[in-house]
Amino acid sequence: EHVLTAIYTVILDVTPMNDIPNASGFTVSVRENAPIDSVFATVTGSDVDATTRKTGEFYNLTYSIIDGNANDENGTASFAINASTGKISVKGKLDFERIERYPLKVRVSDDGGLYKDIIVVVNILDENEPPVAVNCTGSVKENSLINTYTNCHIAANDPENTTLKYEITGGEGKELFRIDNQGDIWTDGAIDYESLPAGAKY
Repeated sequence: EHVLTAIYTVILDVTPMNDIPNASGFTVSVRENAPIDSVFATVTGSDVDATTRKTGEFYNLTYSIIDGNANDENGTASFAINASTGKISVKGKLDFERIERYPLKVRVSDDGGLYKDIIVVVNILDENEPPVAVNCTGSVKENSLINTYTNCHIAANDPENTTLKYEITGGEGKELFRIDNQGDIWTDGAIDYESLPAGAKY
């Protein structure tokens, strides 16, 4: 009995399928006084299609912030991401006292319509900011007694809510006045109108 055999060549055409991009979330910190457009983090994505084919329709990745990017006090988005490089930069005025933490949802997309969403947590680092004060104009009669209130109050506040200290450091006749811990200015010496130069004021 003879056994007959036949050899056939089978050609399989493998159709490439698009794969979801890969990326991981992370936490980063940036100072509240960071300059506008300063880059402080980079989202790095990868796509398996880039390694299985030299070229392909699913190769390019794009980056976007789709949630968590709260506006600053002027209505400007706080952060921006470069669609091509994934670099995250400051776009708005950061204020630790207003928002301490931003959970940014970043989408990494390929050209085939697939994507992966990750969370980039941005912690804002507090900076010591100078107090804000408003000028005042007061008046006092000459020959007023020492400790006479001048009707002048320095309205001031500190963004960090720390205790403020007041001091008169200069000006005409500064030795004739004192300022208390509440920002009120009082006389601290003899006030003599005639001794002032013409048109001068304390």
